[in-house]
Amino acid sequence: MRKAFASVAVLLVASMVHARDASQPVKVELSWRLTLDAQGHVTRLNAAENQPVDRVPQIRTRLEQEIRDWQFTSGKLDGRPAPTETALHVWLTIVPQDADTVIMHVDKVTTGATFTHTKPPRYPSSAVHDHISGQVVLRIGYDDNGKITSIQPEPSAPKAPSVLVQSASKAVQAWTFQPELVGGHGRAGYVITPFCYTLTEMITRHVEGKCDWKMPDMAQSVGEGEALALDPAARLLTDVVGHAL
Repeated sequence: MRKAFASVAVLLVASMVHARDASQPVKVELSWRLTLDAQGHVTRLNAAENQPVDRVPQIRTRLEQEIRDWQFTSGKLDGRPAPTETALHVWLTIVPQDADTVIMHVDKVTTGATFTHTKPPRYPSSAVHDHISGQVVLRIGYDDNGKITSIQPEPSAPKAPSVLVQSASKAVQAWTFQPELVGGHGRAGYVITPFCYTLTEMITRHVEGKCDWKMPDMAQSVGEGEALALDPAARLLTDVVGHAL
C-alpha cells in the first residue's frame, strides 16, 4: 500500500472507533451500483451515499481503483452475455501496520439485488410473554420489478418458532428490491436474510448485525440487514476474498 494511507488509517480509526486505540483494525462495508459490459469488465461504479468510510474518501477511492481491475461474469439475455447492472458490497478490515503502512483485507464480496425499502419486524408480545427467542432465516423471492413474490423459511436453516417466523414474514411483505439488470431488463431472483430475536434483562430487542448465518453449501455468511443472492447474474471471478490489497 502507499505510504499516504498511513494518515488515512489513523483518521479512519479515530473517527469511526472513538473509544478504541487508533492502531487497532477497523471493519467497514462499502457499496456500489456496479455496471459491467458483456465481457464482465467494470464500466461504471456508483457509490452508495452516506457510507461511514466516506469520512475518509481516500479509502473508497483506493478500493475503486482495485475493483476496476476485477473480473466478473455478466448475466445472459437469450443465452448470450449482456451488459449487467448489479449491487456490489465489499467488507474490509483495515489494519494499520506502522506509521507508514496500512493494509486492507477483503473479508467478503457479494453481488446481486439490493434493498430499496425495508421494514424491521416487531417482537411479538406473545413471544415476549412466553420468553421465546431465536433466529429466523427467510428465503425471499422478488420479480423483475423488485416486488416480493414469495416468503418462506429457508429449508436448510434450523426451524424457528412459528410466532417469530410470522413476525419476520409480515415485515418482509412491505419490502422492495432493486433487481439486477441484464441487457436493460430486470431479473427476478431470490435472496436469503436472517433475523435475530433476543430477550435481554427483560428488555425486548431486535438485534441487527449480530445474526450471521451460513448456508451449508456456501462459503460466505449473511448477516442481519444483508441480502445474500442465491443466483446472482453477476459474479466475481477475481480471487480477492481473504487477501490483502
